[in-house]
Amino acid sequence: MGYLPVGGEKMSEPYDTLDRRWRTSCATILRQEVGPLSDYEKWLREDILPQISKKSSVSGKTVTFSHGEYHADTKCAALEETNLLPAPSALDINQLKDIESIKQALAERFYYTGDIVLGNSAHIKASSNINDSFYVQDSVWVGDSKYVAYCTRARLSEDCFGTHMAGESACTIKCHGEYRNKRCFELWQGQNCSDCYYSHRLEGCQECLFCFNLYNQHHRIGNLQMERAKYQEIKAHLLAQMVDELKKNKRLPSLVELIEKTPVKQLEQTNSPRFDQVNAQAVLKTIDNEFARTCQLLLGQKLSNGIEDYGDWLAQSIPPMRAGKSAMSGQPVDVIHFANYDKLPKDRLLKLEEAKLYGESHQMDEKELIGFDWYNAADRISRIAFFCPEVREGTNMNILRSPASFESSYVYKAMAGFVRVKYSAFVYWLRDCENVFGSSDLFDSRFCIHCESSVNLSRCFEVDSSRACSDCYFCHNVEDCAECMFCFNAKSKRYAIGNVEYPKEEYLRVKKRVMAQMADRLEKDKTLQWSIFDIGKRRD
Repeated sequence: MGYLPVGGEKMSEPYDTLDRRWRTSCATILRQEVGPLSDYEKWLREDILPQISKKSSVSGKTVTFSHGEYHADTKCAALEETNLLPAPSALDINQLKDIESIKQALAERFYYTGDIVLGNSAHIKASSNINDSFYVQDSVWVGDSKYVAYCTRARLSEDCFGTHMAGESACTIKCHGEYRNKRCFELWQGQNCSDCYYSHRLEGCQECLFCFNLYNQHHRIGNLQMERAKYQEIKAHLLAQMVDELKKNKRLPSLVELIEKTPVKQLEQTNSPRFDQVNAQAVLKTIDNEFARTCQLLLGQKLSNGIEDYGDWLAQSIPPMRAGKSAMSGQPVDVIHFANYDKLPKDRLLKLEEAKLYGESHQMDEKELIGFDWYNAADRISRIAFFCPEVREGTNMNILRSPASFESSYVYKAMAGFVRVKYSAFVYWLRDCENVFGSSDLFDSRFCIHCESSVNLSRCFEVDSSRACSDCYFCHNVEDCAECMFCFNAKSKRYAIGNVEYPKEEYLRVKKRVMAQMADRLEKDKTLQWSIFDIGKRRD
């Protein structure tokens, strides 16, 4: 028998499965169940990106999109409705002189698709841009994961609830920017951690509560090292109080909410140590060369200007960084609009090197443990509660204006975290990518410009919500396609324009004209008037 949500309607079997996983996760993390998943939906949604819903132009049903970049005057459909769209017919290819003539000829074929689920996936509800995942509810940008509900961005993860950006993590609730974590609750920016609660900027830590900026530590509360038995005693007391509050109010405040209500300790102004000097001119020169090489592949010619001249165009769809300032040194701190880092208190920021030193040298006093509980915890940890939005994990080389990097090199102005990335600029959340520019939410891809929400792309330009494609231009929701232009909702196409395949020679003739037009416009204006997000608008 399925549990009943608030409205009284019986849940589906996939939701029943997620509900069971939620209850098990709560019992594991909080040591007891707190009730059905449906009771906590509003709270779990609080810190994830809001879903975008539109009405299908085919059926009128509600369709879920992962973002709202698509032009308002476009047609949309659910993924399951794409087989209902009119079959495309061949065009007179000699009339396709330029991008505008192609756009006008194909205007009625452009349907933007929501509820996108690709690869080997099943039991997906009210979610989009899901790849190779199972049991996903009300989430976006999820890949190779299972048992995920109310999450934004999860890769290789399972049993995640209300989490914003989970990578290779399991059994976590309300975490933000986590990587290889297990059994954590309200952990902000944690890597390789387990059993950590209401903490920030931990690496390689286990069994920590209300801790900040620690590395390879265990059994700590307020950064104070404790005997295991004493730690477990206080932890049990805190968890019991947290569960009581959670059951009563159907939510708990976030770590940031707790800290924002406390007075800020004024830090002594000191010079910040700097351990990662970067030769900015040399880095930009290398990235310029790689950008030119990528343009040669995608546009048929190199552009005469460096990448900085195209920054506004490349960053069009990428959330900007917030300019912050260190509370210790006054030095600039870049705060990315990612995994809720932009919510960190602006008067409590530290640079990475500063945070390491501060975390090592500041902790609660043992006297403050007397009577320590959930209700006074925020006040007692206030003086150690400083946040660092910068991350460096693994070996990183020549990273410039990119605060959150993992095992990457030659990256400039990445506005979000990125993992194993090389030669990229003006990007947002990439993983295992090389020579990618002006793109976001891209995985296992190479030599791409302005590509979004896709997996395994090669030599693509303005491609969105696609998988396993190469040499594609202005394509949306295509899979296993090669040498395609202006294709929407297509699979396994070769030498296609508007979903219709043409002889190779005819296709390449049109492609050459399109590439030359884009290159000329970029040389002249440093921008393009067309993008995959608005190429399908019905009226100019």
